[in-house]
Formats: sequence, C-alpha cells, structure tokens
Amino acid sequence: MLGIRGRLIDNLRSHRHASTTMRRMKTIYVLVALLSFGFVSARSAHAVGSPVTIGVEPIIGYERVQKFVPERHTKDRLTYGARVTAGIPLVSGEAEYTRGTDTEDFPAQALTTKDMDDKLKVGLRSSMNVSSLLSFQARAGGQAKRNTHEETASGVTTQTVGDITYRPYAGLGLSSKMIPGFELSGGVTVVFNKFPDMSQNEYQSTLGMRIRFP
Repeated sequence: MLGIRGRLIDNLRSHRHASTTMRRMKTIYVLVALLSFGFVSARSAHAVGSPVTIGVEPIIGYERVQKFVPERHTKDRLTYGARVTAGIPLVSGEAEYTRGTDTEDFPAQALTTKDMDDKLKVGLRSSMNVSSLLSFQARAGGQAKRNTHEETASGVTTQTVGDITYRPYAGLGLSSKMIPGFELSGGVTVVFNKFPDMSQNEYQSTLGMRIRFP
C-alpha cells in the first residue's frame, strides 16, 4: 500500500512539473513568435523605405503589486530600469528590465519584510501619431519575474529567492517629441497574474526619456 501511494505521489509531482514546464515552453514559443514577426515586419518595411530606428529609454515609475505576508494586500512602490526598442512605428520589438523594492513594518507581529522584484519584459509595440508632436502606443508581450523576499522577526532574518514566473502583459502609453531624436513618454502596463481574475493584476505606471537612433 505504501509503495502504491509513493508511486502515485511521484506521478503527481512529475505531472505538475511537466505542466509547469509546458506552460513555460508555450510562453517562450509565443515570445519567439512575437519577436520573429516584429523582425520580419521591420525588415519588410526597411525594404520599402520606411525608417527603422533604435530607441533607448531609462524609465522610472510606480507599480502596484500583490503581497501575501502577513496577509494578502497590495503595495505601491518605486520601480526603475531601462527599455530598448527596435523597428518601425507600426511594429517594433521591445525589451525592458525593471527592479522594484519595498520594505514594510508590522509592529503587531514584530515583523519586517523586504521584497525585491527583478522583471524582464519582451514583446511588441505599435505607435500611431496623433499629431506632429504627440503619439500613442500600445504594447503586449510576456514578462519573466524573480522575487527575493526577506523577513526579520525577533532579530532573525531569513531570505527566500523565488522561482522565475512567466506572465503576459499589455499596456498603453503616450509620447511627446521635444526635439529631433528625443521624446518624453509615459504609460500604464497591466500584468495578468491569473487571467481572467482581474483582481490579481499588477499595474505599472512609468515615465521615461527616449533617445532614438538614427
């Protein structure tokens, strides 16, 4: 009986591991397809004379994240990082790295927590000019995130580094051309943690300065 139970537990663990691996592989396939589409579109546009540009953008902003210690709640915190884009206004690829950190004190539980999230977004964006100075953007893709969590209780600190998680994201933004090759941008991005349960979404609002080459 114990042998059968052990085999059943091992089979269940193997199934869960396989399911997690399959979800990650599907996310990777989608990201590769998105980047391939953006690359082919940019090359096609370049062939007919459309301008292909590369943009580098330091960003700073606030994000609202889900917290679960000591109980489930949300937290607003500062985030910072950089974004690189390459392509044409109609469709371009993007890669963005951000880091967000926060510290919370819970005197009733004699507990202090600290979280640090490293996030990498890879996807596509499209831009449409509203006027000669203002443009509108839409973006979508996949996000990889790793959380580092610290808890200090009674003077003892423990640290936990979580597994990398993969989630889809989508967002909207505006940018204003100040001078040739330089733009100010702002936007809001939603990360879907457990779609279609929208109550578990994470929201990131950012401001940036974009330099375009050439």
